Amino acid sequence: MKILVINDDGITSPGIWAAVRALRQVGEVV
Repeated sequence: MKILVINDDGITSPGIWAAVRALRQVGEVV
């Protein structure tokens, strides 16, 4: 499964990277 992670806080937001790390266990983060 491909997962697109987006937010409005910017790419440097620590929350977006926490989400990416967690979602990598479920599917391919693009």
